[in-house]
Amino acid sequence: MKKVIFFSVMVLVFFACKKTNNATLPAGTKQINGDLHYDNVLGGLGLYYKTDSNTTMIFKDQFANDKNDSLEFLKYIYSVGVNTTMKYIDLDSTGCFDGNPSLCGFPVVQIVSFTIR
Repeated sequence: MKKVIFFSVMVLVFFACKKTNNATLPAGTKQINGDLHYDNVLGGLGLYYKTDSNTTMIFKDQFANDKNDSLEFLKYIYSVGVNTTMKYIDLDSTGCFDGNPSLCGFPVVQIVSFTIR
């Protein structure tokens, strides 16, 4: 009887584990951990990502046209200051915060997925 119960528990554990399917991710997708930040003061930096290794990343025009009212933007705002895992595509370019030439040279990325850790 103990063997049947043990076997049943092991089968349930096997099927209960969350499986991620990386086959659905675009080619070249990378993953990194860090915190999302939002600086909304006049002339502020907007949304940006600070990795656990202290690298700052900015987003490829993802929020340029609808900074404050898109559902995607609001989803990210609720994750500000929380440690997260971001899957992204590195666009092999650098950019500036809101065209400010003194704040340039940051890697530009496109978000694939964003999850709270």
